[in-house]
Amino acid sequence: MQAKARPHFSSSSFVNPDWKFPHSLLRRSTVLFALLLLMLPVRAALTPAETADAMRVVKTNCLGCHNDQKKKGGLVMTSRETLLKGGDDGPVLTVGKPEKSPLLSSLAADADPHMPPKKQLAAAQIELLRRWITEGAPWDAAALKDQRSAPRTVSLAALPSAFHPVLALALSPDAKRLAVGCGNEVVLYDLTRQEPAAMARASAHLDPVQSIAWSPDGKRIASGAFRRIVMWNGESLSQEREITGGLGDRIAALRFLPEGKQLIAADGRVTEEGTVRIIETATGAVAASWLAHSDTIFDLALSRDGKLLATAGGDRLVKIWDLATRKEIAKLEGHTAQVLAVAFDEKGTQLISGGADQDLKLWDVKTKERINSLGKHGAAVTSLVWIPGGPTIFAASDGGDAQSYTELQAHNGTQASQSAKERPMPGAESALHCITASADGTRIFAGTQDGRVIEWDKAGKQTRVFDVRAKMDAVKNEPPSFVRDVLPILSKAGCNAGACHAKPDGQNGFRLTVFSFDPQTDHREITQEARGRRVFPASPEESLLLLKPTLAVPHEGGERIEKSSAAYRTIVQWIRGGMPYRADNEPSLDRLTVSPPERSYKKSETQQLSVKARYSDGSERDVTGLASFSSNDKEIARVTEDGLVRTGNLSGEGVIIARYMGLVGDSRISVPADKLLPAEKYTALPVNNVIDEKAYAHFHRLGLFP
Repeated sequence: MQAKARPHFSSSSFVNPDWKFPHSLLRRSTVLFALLLLMLPVRAALTPAETADAMRVVKTNCLGCHNDQKKKGGLVMTSRETLLKGGDDGPVLTVGKPEKSPLLSSLAADADPHMPPKKQLAAAQIELLRRWITEGAPWDAAALKDQRSAPRTVSLAALPSAFHPVLALALSPDAKRLAVGCGNEVVLYDLTRQEPAAMARASAHLDPVQSIAWSPDGKRIASGAFRRIVMWNGESLSQEREITGGLGDRIAALRFLPEGKQLIAADGRVTEEGTVRIIETATGAVAASWLAHSDTIFDLALSRDGKLLATAGGDRLVKIWDLATRKEIAKLEGHTAQVLAVAFDEKGTQLISGGADQDLKLWDVKTKERINSLGKHGAAVTSLVWIPGGPTIFAASDGGDAQSYTELQAHNGTQASQSAKERPMPGAESALHCITASADGTRIFAGTQDGRVIEWDKAGKQTRVFDVRAKMDAVKNEPPSFVRDVLPILSKAGCNAGACHAKPDGQNGFRLTVFSFDPQTDHREITQEARGRRVFPASPEESLLLLKPTLAVPHEGGERIEKSSAAYRTIVQWIRGGMPYRADNEPSLDRLTVSPPERSYKKSETQQLSVKARYSDGSERDVTGLASFSSNDKEIARVTEDGLVRTGNLSGEGVIIARYMGLVGDSRISVPADKLLPAEKYTALPVNNVIDEKAYAHFHRLGLFP
């Protein structure tokens, strides 16, 4: 049968004014086109709720690296304009064309580079982003905003009985009394007695006392904690005034102005803001406030005349302020992690700063230049005091060391170790959070993580030890163990991977050991770093250790722990229970087993692996959900982060590796060919030794021919 010729329309036909489109053909074409449209798969446009969901996927998994500050790869994703602009390698998104958008292709399981680096997005999330790009990448800025911008409601509970760090110390102006913040108590000591004895003890706050200051006349003591400042009588330690209005978060530092009528407080939310507040001591009213840093203010220093204020920020900056105008007059940059301590010299012309980068830096206030660096010190510098006359600087570190520095020198091109004479002050054997000294530098005091105060003389000899801790109640319910319960959760989340906090210098001042090879160091870093910045025992849910991985505050690593998960609840219970390192008589981990240890699979088959940890007391524990998995050959088999194996379309062998707390187990995988070869094919091969025999038999089982 002869085919009917198709009508042909040349380009000239559409510009010929004498040509008319046949109306009958137009009607038939319109109907046919409508029928074809009905046959196509139809997907509704994104709803506003779906657009907001897409924005939240971007916020949760991308903005930790691709924000206005970090700009990883030159890419910023905080606005539609910057996203479309792309990064160092060009555009990452082509509007309406997901197949031409590297942003989407990088989400595939086998993508290289893979985004996000430490997590595989769910198929539903990837499909949502595909539709979002197809629909033109509509933007919902409100969904990207930080939901914690407003102060949140926080309920405080009693501190764990075993938690009693000394985070704050202050000497009276006459150096006869010492005020100590130990746990949630303020304890007052009479230093004129030979044997240290507490004159008075008061439960000051529900959470740990973060800061203490004496008024210039010695009549009052101010203590600061979470959203609360208390004024105490300097003799009896009776409470005179409570200040709660206008405060935002932890009061990390307090300083009285020289006349004693005003008190300066360092207030701020961790990783979000650091605010300076000036408070009228007579009324408790906040007279002035200003945002000074984009992170917590850890310390304040006042020049002797009260004209200059220095602030040490978690944003790695030191700032100097003119208190009369409340204007910033200097921004000192150079620290590579949180700045934890600052101190002026007697004349207010020089400033010393120390921080989590383990460095001490000496600055010229007038020129804003760094005079010298006193070098790395093996641990974070947590507190500083500058004694006039010498000059002498005393420094405390969270490694348990204290040092004195004299004969300070300006930088002359020699090594940093020659910039001052350094003398160690041994004997603490616990992290030091605070240090203070008498005006003549003859008596130095430092507070420890384990609830003691160490005293040294001018020569650096330890003279007395104050055990400040109150009598502890017995623990009724044993909390989770750091080694057995918490550290595996952090390992599974990737916190101690080489690309995260196990970098040589850590990440943003927080450093863990690679794959938890030193659990004691990891425990100390989490519970004590930056004066316990990462844990909040009075309200565990407000701990930075949980706020970061749940994205309650920005986190470069994205969401690593879900608030509804058992892992989250375990960490909450551990913090509430006093953060113990190990439980009493806790058995040690001996070995790891993976089931099935080996198996023959068909192509495109799945198998859920099971991992068990076996302990020194003979017990075992299913740790499948806490183990990390990897495949040595992804073409033979892939494995999910939960241990689900899926074989590919190739024949061969592979191994799935399971890791848990430094131990390794494996499951061997065989995928034979669909059709095995006859035995004669192998018997005809030359055999030179027993290895050949074993190899040919192995090839035969797999259906492969060498």
